[in-house]
Amino acid sequence: MNHTALFRSLLITIVVAIMLSACDSPTPTAAPAQPAPAVTRAATSAATPATGISLVTATAAPALIPTRAVTRSGVAQPEAPQPATTPPTAASPIGQHPLKGIDLKLNLNADGTATLDAPALETGSAARSWRGLWLPETDQGVVVRLNTTVDGVNLLAPVGFQVSPITETWQVAGYIVGSASYSAPEVQSTFGSGQRHPLIAALNNLLTQVPYLNYTNPLQDSDLYSDDVRRAVVRFQETEGLNPTGVADQRTWLELLSPPYANVPTTNAHFIVTENVVNLRSGPGTDYPAIQRAQKDDTLDISSKISGSTPETTWYQLCCFGQDKVWARSDTGRTEGPIETVAELSSDQIPAKPTPAPVTASGGTSYARRGQPLLENLPNNTPEGNPIVYLTFDDGPNAAGPAGGYTEEMLALLKQYNAHATFFNVGKSVSAWPQLVRDVAQSGHYVANHTWDHSALAGLTKEEFVAEAEHTRQAILQAAGDLFSLDKDVRYLRPPYGSTDADTRQYAAELGYAVVLWDIDPQDWRQPGTEEIANHVLSHVFPGSIVLMHDGGGDRTQSVAALEIILRELSAKGYKFYNIFGN
Repeated sequence: MNHTALFRSLLITIVVAIMLSACDSPTPTAAPAQPAPAVTRAATSAATPATGISLVTATAAPALIPTRAVTRSGVAQPEAPQPATTPPTAASPIGQHPLKGIDLKLNLNADGTATLDAPALETGSAARSWRGLWLPETDQGVVVRLNTTVDGVNLLAPVGFQVSPITETWQVAGYIVGSASYSAPEVQSTFGSGQRHPLIAALNNLLTQVPYLNYTNPLQDSDLYSDDVRRAVVRFQETEGLNPTGVADQRTWLELLSPPYANVPTTNAHFIVTENVVNLRSGPGTDYPAIQRAQKDDTLDISSKISGSTPETTWYQLCCFGQDKVWARSDTGRTEGPIETVAELSSDQIPAKPTPAPVTASGGTSYARRGQPLLENLPNNTPEGNPIVYLTFDDGPNAAGPAGGYTEEMLALLKQYNAHATFFNVGKSVSAWPQLVRDVAQSGHYVANHTWDHSALAGLTKEEFVAEAEHTRQAILQAAGDLFSLDKDVRYLRPPYGSTDADTRQYAAELGYAVVLWDIDPQDWRQPGTEEIANHVLSHVFPGSIVLMHDGGGDRTQSVAALEIILRELSAKGYKFYNIFGN
């Protein structure tokens, strides 16, 4: 994925504005990002504005729009945009300019006003635009400051940046807030799992402003992009119709700055998860598919319920993961708030169950659901009492890299620690390197489906879904089907980005696929550093957790090195490593 400089520009400007509101006279000082040590899951408390945070060294730059204080009780009221006092000259770069490497377009108008346009997304987000002012600089560059949407809604903090023309596109050269500016090299990387930086504290503040997230700031490590932060970002992205990568990219930050958010009904009755991980289902029963996984202390609004005679037969409908409402059994958590006011659903309001594939004897023409019930009840511990972790690897196979490729390097490490894993293969890569698929299967690992070309599944037609899933399944079976001893087939499917909807879940059920999600994502594809990847996994792992890593899709040198640390450290703690089939 190509997360470029503008993302962090938005982050820097957002955060600095928020920090300025919390400090009477902040003075930015140098504060580079640092690797995060392994930590335990932090307790949480009510949101508290971050104060006294040092920022990167800044130099003077023009202020286009005065920065007003951003209060935690409401939206700030920045000054209304005013046209530039000096009219643009004939040489001024008036017009529309695509920004290099970013799906955003900058419009500079002759009256000194500017807009930034983002397109509609296939995942559901509508086209959006933000407006402000621009001023010319030397070398044909301009300075832009945005402070409202085109509908006139004030942003939670102004966003400023400097851009310069290059060929047909323009490139972000620096970012501005108030009288401070930041060069592009200082802020070119995205923030993601395992990274520690003072600015992440402000991300925590912003997430608390989204009502349906029920998010609270951590008491400790508020500057750490923990898995709690990642999962909150994913929920925001899914609900707002963004690509649920779990990385706060440029569009995500713009949306976080631009309330009102998605019209998701909230309640004062909450369900708080008390187990390490809970399967959230599409309906009130264990015969409905698990469509999300919640973790301990996750808090969701209870929108309705079905009361039974026991906790095991009482189910709560929870809001929200994306636009989906999910269901949890009452004994997997505790309630908080006026549960007696929650509406009881009648039988005709209960969602329909996805139609499963018929189960036939081996060799039949219909799809069988071999092994799928086990997926939703994976053991947390071995019979001897050792904790189990489920390592999974996406986007392979991959012959790039030294020693026969990254996939082969990972196979060698897994063998060294007597570890089994699951490899979710992309069909195109299977077609390119079928021998690697055989090597994975011969090493005792489970080979599963990750679509043909890494397409998001949400929004696909049935024909498109079948093409993505079945084309890949056939390629895997052709490459190594004779080696499959567990279920003789490829019936586990991981949707890229975790992106599904009610329709694609129905298609999966009809074809006999079990959808596999994950609990811990170190976002190793970002290449944040070996220590960051390893520490993120080690600080969040728990018995029964599913860990997402990558053997394909790019340079995986850091992933290989981190895997060795993870295997060594968890083995020393007694962990055993199983594939998703429970072996």
